[in-house]
Amino acid sequence: MNDYGADGIIGKGPYGTVDKGRLGDNTMICIKEYNMGGKYKSFQALSNKIALLSQMNHKNVVRLLGGCVEGKTPLLVYEFIHNGTLYDHIQRSLLQRSGRPPLSFKLRLK
Repeated sequence: MNDYGADGIIGKGPYGTVDKGRLGDNTMICIKEYNMGGKYKSFQALSNKIALLSQMNHKNVVRLLGGCVEGKTPLLVYEFIHNGTLYDHIQRSLLQRSGRPPLSFKLRLK
């Protein structure tokens, strides 16, 4: 989307940048560009994460679709989840702006 333009960036953190994109079949994806000097100090640590994520299949875990770990900036491609993050849904500020009530404690535990 827009050659990694600023309008496609949906997050930044110690690990790098997260961009929103679209595959050829219009499937929405997230692309994490990892900063190897940040959270992941070595390719081995990132490789361990990839091995773990590629084996996970759960309705509450974002699926790893693929990636590229060659070069200076490894990229991982995840499915895009609409409606914000779990953090967004737990925090009242986002929910109040959307007009929905915050999640109850019982629902959070579920």
